[in-house]
Amino acid sequence: MFSAISEINLYICSELFYKILYNKKCDNMTTFKGMIFPHHRRENGTIPAKIRITHNRTTKYIPTSIVFYPDQYTRTFNMKNCSPKFQLDELVRTYTERLSKIRDLKEADIDVVIKIVTTEHSSDSIDFIRFWESELENFENKGSRRNYNTALNNLKEYCQVLTTDEIDYNFLIKYAKYIIQNNGERACSLYLGSFRHIFFMARDRFNDEDVGQIRIPRNPFKKFTVPKQNKSENRALRIESVIEIQNLPDNGLRWNLARDMFMFSFYTMGMNSVDMYRCMKPKNERIIYERSKTKNRRDDNALMVIQVQPEMLQILERYKDKDRLFNFHRRYAGSEEFNTAINKGLKQIEKHLRDEFDKKIDKKEIPEDSEFDFENLQFYSARHTWATYAQNKCGVDKYTVHECLNHITPETKITDIYIEKDWSRINGANRIVLDQYKKAK
Repeated sequence: MFSAISEINLYICSELFYKILYNKKCDNMTTFKGMIFPHHRRENGTIPAKIRITHNRTTKYIPTSIVFYPDQYTRTFNMKNCSPKFQLDELVRTYTERLSKIRDLKEADIDVVIKIVTTEHSSDSIDFIRFWESELENFENKGSRRNYNTALNNLKEYCQVLTTDEIDYNFLIKYAKYIIQNNGERACSLYLGSFRHIFFMARDRFNDEDVGQIRIPRNPFKKFTVPKQNKSENRALRIESVIEIQNLPDNGLRWNLARDMFMFSFYTMGMNSVDMYRCMKPKNERIIYERSKTKNRRDDNALMVIQVQPEMLQILERYKDKDRLFNFHRRYAGSEEFNTAINKGLKQIEKHLRDEFDKKIDKKEIPEDSEFDFENLQFYSARHTWATYAQNKCGVDKYTVHECLNHITPETKITDIYIEKDWSRINGANRIVLDQYKKAK
């Protein structure tokens, strides 16, 4: 007797809670209702219960393991106040509570909502998307925050809800395929790179090996490798970006050095910093050097002869030396120190250009989804940009571009032994590029 009364009181209290919860309108426009149907009655008179879900004017039925016996429903198939009815109402409340913890799902498909409410997650499971959203506030750099937010928005397009328990190798494979199909290979590398970083942040935050608390035991990135960007594509800048670097005003020793050497590399078809450091003074207005990177692997010692062009003169004058191409051997202990100074200057330039880019975004002078062209700005970008610009915009054929870069292609390696290099043709190609660059300015 006591048990029956307690069960009824529990039902009354839960019904009040249920009404309060439902009187607070659901942002997701989703409702649940327990139901039984006459046509579902079995031969023994039992009827399995279902929960009707209505979401955005679409209705489906969720099966349950709850069964009503003949004495637990009326002749008109209304449910009596009984244990199965209480269980069904409790399940409706559970579904409602689970949904109330999720972000806005107005645009979600009803099947996604069903998955959310019917999937039981352990208490250790973490809402990965919500964690990512919270971490965005900790990114001080606006550019980085924008990049990670773009990656997050792409993930939300793929799935509205994601817990750390669901992130495994198969999920990453499917998600990578989705990104490539919709956004391309470069986006796949960028988005999954951001995804991996946030995932490891979550592992660091929620796993404590010292006390044995491991809330995210799985690491799918041991097996899954984030696709790498095409390095050449990544390092080549738009020609407008090269112009932007050239037009930078003086702003300190390293800044000026990085700007000038970047432009000199562009003017000389991608001359490396180590060669700038070691190269001797021009002879007959020709810069002659052996490319350090490959000279020990080449029969011709990777000889390079570059005609001095008018664009180079100002830089040559600024850093002139009586013996060498530049005076850097007097200012830096070695080529590595010289290269380090250039890279530090490029970081200063990148930060400045990032700040200017963010200001344009804030002022709505450019679209919010504009791509920052100077991310991880490298000295080698000058070389890659010259080659890309020469072939794609200036009509220089691929073989000549290889010669200008002092490369040897496998197809012509043997033939090149018997053919003397035509430096006038190589420098003529450089002149074509510089003339086209001058027009672009």
